[in-house]
Amino acid sequence: MRFLRSTAFLLVLLNGLHLAQAFVMIGPMATNRLTALGIDLNYWDDLGGPKERKNFYRWNMPSLTYSFDATFINYFGLEGRFAINEAMEVINDFFSNEDYDGVSSLDLAEHGFLGNYNTTWINTTAQNQGILDIKSLTVGLLVNQLGLGNPHRYAFSIHDATTNQASTIINFRVRLRNFDPITENPTDMINNVKYSYRLVHDGTNSPGVGNAPFIMPTFADMEEFTTDTSGNAWTAVASIADAFYGNSLVYWTDKPTLYDFGVYYNGLNAMGGKYEPRHTMTYDDAGGLRYLYRTNNFVYETMPPNVVLVIPPQLLPDDAVPVFPGPTGRLFPDSLGGNQGFVPRRNAGLLPGLPITSVLPAQAPPAFFDLALRGGIDKIQLHEQPFDSLIGITFTPTNLIWTDTFVTTNGQTVLGTTSTAPGSELFLGVPELRFATQTVGRAVWMPDIIFVADDLGLSPDGVPIGWNRTGPGNWIDNYTNTLGPTPVFDTNVGPGVIVEPIQFTFTKIHEEFEVLWSGEASIVGNQDTYSLWGHIRGPGPNDIVVFPRDVRHAIIENAIAPTEDVPTITRVSDDTGVNAINTAYTRTSETLTLIGARLASVRVIQIMNGNVVAQTIAPATEFIVSDSRIDIPPGIISDAAEGTDREIRAWSTVGYSERG
Repeated sequence: MRFLRSTAFLLVLLNGLHLAQAFVMIGPMATNRLTALGIDLNYWDDLGGPKERKNFYRWNMPSLTYSFDATFINYFGLEGRFAINEAMEVINDFFSNEDYDGVSSLDLAEHGFLGNYNTTWINTTAQNQGILDIKSLTVGLLVNQLGLGNPHRYAFSIHDATTNQASTIINFRVRLRNFDPITENPTDMINNVKYSYRLVHDGTNSPGVGNAPFIMPTFADMEEFTTDTSGNAWTAVASIADAFYGNSLVYWTDKPTLYDFGVYYNGLNAMGGKYEPRHTMTYDDAGGLRYLYRTNNFVYETMPPNVVLVIPPQLLPDDAVPVFPGPTGRLFPDSLGGNQGFVPRRNAGLLPGLPITSVLPAQAPPAFFDLALRGGIDKIQLHEQPFDSLIGITFTPTNLIWTDTFVTTNGQTVLGTTSTAPGSELFLGVPELRFATQTVGRAVWMPDIIFVADDLGLSPDGVPIGWNRTGPGNWIDNYTNTLGPTPVFDTNVGPGVIVEPIQFTFTKIHEEFEVLWSGEASIVGNQDTYSLWGHIRGPGPNDIVVFPRDVRHAIIENAIAPTEDVPTITRVSDDTGVNAINTAYTRTSETLTLIGARLASVRVIQIMNGNVVAQTIAPATEFIVSDSRIDIPPGIISDAAEGTDREIRAWSTVGYSERG
């Protein structure tokens, strides 16, 4: 009965928890926690599994670069790039914006996250067409790469399993690894929804371990479930990746995310009263990222291996720092050694036999504090770095420099200096913890994050693989650096540091037709195509860009080609470009076609009434068909542009065309 009593105690304990919300952190797990009694515990996520407090993984660099491979641009086009850039804006805006600069200053209530339990909406047109929003997926993948896991999958997780003495009962030891962003205590609440859990396994249903016909499970998991009907269940942005089945031995009873066909996450859907891009994050996502990256969340960390020292730390107390500048602009003594620092001289009254000039002794290289007690980096910004994305060869290198803050006990504390008692002496006290800074940097020879499109093939059950990402193989584990002098039996992985590079690969679908043959002599082929990816910008039927169907390759070609001349309009037509308009044009029912040259460079189209602009159409890129054709659909030209003798001119970054 040990198992039953343990379970009952756990349920009583959980029922006593206060109303809260929570987050799960993700990272590599100790190998001895992946199985128990030979039972696979279903920790198959490609980024690891749920982490304990202070065993988390996070970045400790404030700037990351990202680029697009040629495969991505050729498949998704510039519209795909815009979608990814919007996802990056969500992350950048969350860490730094007009309300706060760095998550240490984030107030969840004041800054619009309290009550922000659901940021999803459904575009029914995209849902009916089976379109997935690539921007929302990218936001979810980025949140995972920042260190947050799916709380709907990992809130309750198996830590270990044992049997009783008679081997008739398996006691699955369950831990609650879902943490409240305010108290940092475990909780069963996620975005104001209460969750319970149940054991799922593939063993027999016959009672009595070891009794025929009992078969030992090969896998087991604790599956979260809820009876909540508020609509806020399964809403965490960190859960989006689990919409794609895989990396799990369990078929979900309830899919642990709301992400699906037609579903998109957007700050305009927020429930907290503010509607900026950062409010795409739910309350728990925001609370989890604040916990990981706030400056007073200290763990021992090393820097990534490509980070080098630029300016060493100044460890002297303020009253001992010299004030004589050397020729390098650094304070004396010069950390570079040699003759780059000056000692003040006397120019008269020299004693015979003493040298006129003083020489600094040779100095060792300045110390780089690699392993140190560090708080969170506070804010992270993602920067697009130029890449030859049409051919995929040339990346523009850069370098990044920042101030690294760490805690040190360097030096001794001298006590007794203010004592006036007879016989008092100076003595050394316990070293005091204090902050120090060093300037560090790294050269970026390749993108930290790169987006790729590829044919990922099929999973073993014949379903197309939607996407792939780089695993945590390069992540740095600092667990052994945090062990004290007392030996312990428990082992763990983390705290640790997330490092680059990261590759996100999205599958390419829509490039072929399907002919399904089941033994017939012959089958007539079709030209039916289908798409998987889109960019959903709102709830309406016109708020969708579908990939790759809507990609305009002429714009892609023009994006990297030098623009040296203005566009040219040779014909304005209302019959797809065959003939010029010689009678009236009906703006509400006819497509207006522009024929000419260098039209892929057009950014703005103007309808002219003499020298007066009757209407400006911008941006015009969505109407470009090719470098020689632009189609303006019915309804775009307004009634203000109606009239006789109207002319059209097109603008590029070089200038405008002759009127057509």
